Amino acid sequence: MTVLLRTTANPTNSISAVRDVVRQMDPGIALQGINTLEEEIADSIAIVRILGILMGIFGLVALALSSIGVYGVLSESVAQRTHEIGIRLALGAGPRDLMKLILGQALKLTGIGLVIALPCAVAISQAMAHLIFGVVSVDFTILGGFTALLVLVALGAGYSPARRAMSVDPMVSLRCE
Repeated sequence: MTVLLRTTANPTNSISAVRDVVRQMDPGIALQGINTLEEEIADSIAIVRILGILMGIFGLVALALSSIGVYGVLSESVAQRTHEIGIRLALGAGPRDLMKLILGQALKLTGIGLVIALPCAVAISQAMAHLIFGVVSVDFTILGGFTALLVLVALGAGYSPARRAMSVDPMVSLRCE
């Protein structure tokens, strides 16, 4: 038997009064699971909340791994292009030119990733909108924020290799090969 009770008082304070009334009516009824509506709703969406937290954690791990990957690719690129960077410096390229070169490569890699990821995100979002109540099918604010965050992460990951490229001594790099 399920009983729903609406009260203007604090629902948790009314639980003992409800128990007393039910025991007076029929002492043989076993009462269990007396909860407030808020507790019932919280229990019903607990698994969705846990899955949301896990998805957020996995998203942060993916963001960290992508940052590490961009950093690794750019560091290796700078190491392989030391001779080229030395020639550019010897021909008059300034630190700003090298910074634009390396960070441009970071943005190019990020752009390729976004071209692949954004359509996938839209498709997944539309699928989730049909499965979960209250999920907007395509939220351009979130997609724009996601894009801006990835661009910032790529620029941050590319900054250290770009600084390393700017510190290359042209004479040393030209003598290496």
